[in-house]
Amino acid sequence: MSSLTETGVWDFKLFRQIVVCPGCQVKNRLAFNQPRPACGKCKGSLDEAKPVPAKSYQAPRFQHSTPDGERFLRTLREGHLCFGNRIYEEAINSYQGALQVAFEGQIPERAELDALLGEVHYYKGICHYLSGDFAGAAKSFKAALKPLRFTPEAYQWLMAALERAGRLQAEIPFLKMAFGPETPPSVRVALAPRYQYQGDPTSAENVRRFYELVFREDPELQRVMLA
Repeated sequence: MSSLTETGVWDFKLFRQIVVCPGCQVKNRLAFNQPRPACGKCKGSLDEAKPVPAKSYQAPRFQHSTPDGERFLRTLREGHLCFGNRIYEEAINSYQGALQVAFEGQIPERAELDALLGEVHYYKGICHYLSGDFAGAAKSFKAALKPLRFTPEAYQWLMAALERAGRLQAEIPFLKMAFGPETPPSVRVALAPRYQYQGDPTSAENVRRFYELVFREDPELQRVMLA
């Protein structure tokens, strides 16, 4: 299990980038490694402002037709119950059990199941992360990224986990693929609000512009990604 390290760029983006002013309830975007400014609207202090939590992922409903399908769904719900109660180790065990049923059981609804597998890996990754197992979290988020490719939070969780596990540099080839030409434009805008593209969104210039924005607070990673 990885040890908890100092907050980095991606952990900051995931948990602390946007906070709600305790006075006027307006959302304020913070800068990494900089003192908290006054609220942009009421000028009140943001020292006690709470971060806006990452959005949860909602997968399509699953209609099972076999006992294995029912067992998969029951195990998934057990995982979600433990997750909601912050019993992360039990949640991880339940999610792993759901994955085992999915791959070994007789479940003909493969299209619906694939969407749910993304959900399983996603929440399993969060449980690993909140338990301090950042290497396990990164592995789960990598597995979740393809089915959740339109979910910006999946990318943020992955980067935060890799950062905490000390794996960002080692995962450069994977990251170039994950944030490459096939990254949905909607996800690019969500991860880098200033991002705009002209013409083909998969062009090298548009991908480079996205890299420059999304990695701008991580100079070392930006330098490698743009090489």
